[in-house]
Amino acid sequence: SGNDQAASSPFSGASVLEQNQTSAQAGVQMVLPIGTELEASVVTTRLESNSNFSSLNPQYSTTGSLRFRQPILDGFFNRKDLTSAERLLDAAKARYDDAVLRTEAEVEGLYWNLYAAERDLAVQMLVSDQAQVLLREAQLRAKAGLVGPNQVANAQVFLASQQLALLDREETLDRISDDLAALIGMRPERLVRFWPVDTPQNTFELASVDQVMADVLVKNKSLLAIRADAEALRALAQGADRDRLPTV
Repeated sequence: SGNDQAASSPFSGASVLEQNQTSAQAGVQMVLPIGTELEASVVTTRLESNSNFSSLNPQYSTTGSLRFRQPILDGFFNRKDLTSAERLLDAAKARYDDAVLRTEAEVEGLYWNLYAAERDLAVQMLVSDQAQVLLREAQLRAKAGLVGPNQVANAQVFLASQQLALLDREETLDRISDDLAALIGMRPERLVRFWPVDTPQNTFELASVDQVMADVLVKNKSLLAIRADAEALRALAQGADRDRLPTV
């Protein structure tokens, strides 16, 4: 800041008194978990003047301050924002774990669907081969005069339907393999499609319904996330109730 003022007194020290002032301020402020507010600051001022009576030119002055503030009623007891954020973090972690479980289940489900589709394709190939044998047999029997052209036509229709079903089985297998590749983000190397190498488990240990329900209530990630959200809202509600108290 600067100020130029015409002298109104002979003790001003100049006909036009010129004063230039520069101020700088720096500090740090922090809030402790219990609500304590701490602030430390330093203010430095540099003053220049053309007055003949000024013994210090420029003149520097520095002051420091330390401020301490401790709310009594809402400081030690009210940590609603921190508690709510902690519970929301727990909810986010639970939802992440739930997404991981869903993805693993989806991948495993597609894998066993691929296993079943491969077996269906193998069975359909056998049926198609048998249909070809049946047609060949009908043709030989027709040449020998044992059957008429109607049996040969039926065998041809049956072979055509089985070959069409074989194409459908191959298309289903390719589709499931493509879905699995899209889900895991990679395609098989040097192969047209994924091929399962494991076989499904034949025996399973079944738990009781009560045990299953108990496990769900304790371990289900979606329920844990909802419970954490409820706790976060409850912390905000309790903190808002304390905010009604007077500030001391």
